[in-house]
Amino acid sequence: MNDLNMDDKRIRRTHRVLEEAFTKLLAEKPLKDISVKELTELADINKGTFYKYYSDLYDYVRKLEDEYFRRFVAILDSHEDETVFKQTNSFLTDCFTFIRENRSMAGVLLSENGDVSFREKLASVVREKCHKDWMSVRAAFPGTETEFNYRYEFVTSGCLGIIREWIKRDCPESIAEMTALAERMIRQGAIG
Repeated sequence: MNDLNMDDKRIRRTHRVLEEAFTKLLAEKPLKDISVKELTELADINKGTFYKYYSDLYDYVRKLEDEYFRRFVAILDSHEDETVFKQTNSFLTDCFTFIRENRSMAGVLLSENGDVSFREKLASVVREKCHKDWMSVRAAFPGTETEFNYRYEFVTSGCLGIIREWIKRDCPESIAEMTALAERMIRQGAIG
């Protein structure tokens, strides 16, 4: 095994233990109350190692959120040729799969201790996709722009609540069950 592979393995381990420690701390308290010292001690890494990759805790959080946001957008982009109103199931299946696979981080990023701007950024990109889809199928789902806005806010708040509850309960229901539940609620709330 060459040194590069060893370094890659060490880097991946460092990022993994940092993320695990951060998840644990953020589940307990708000970001403003977490210190780099506390994070690195819990992760059992040297502060110098942390500063090798990040300028401060907020830089770490931004990069972490950016990575999860990038991965979520990739899911959204994979459904670019589908309208969420007609192909809700496949989109939701991919979302719930992603959430289950990343339940610890999703739980803290979407929690009250998480960054509100991150949740708003996620909601904004989903809203853009939904609005584009709604405009393309508007004849099938009539309503005014104002009504779309209210329905969208209603559905996103509900979906966020479903996701939080599922994560809080450690995702006991299957992805298929959650997809079916969310799809039913979305169709009843968004389409009426």
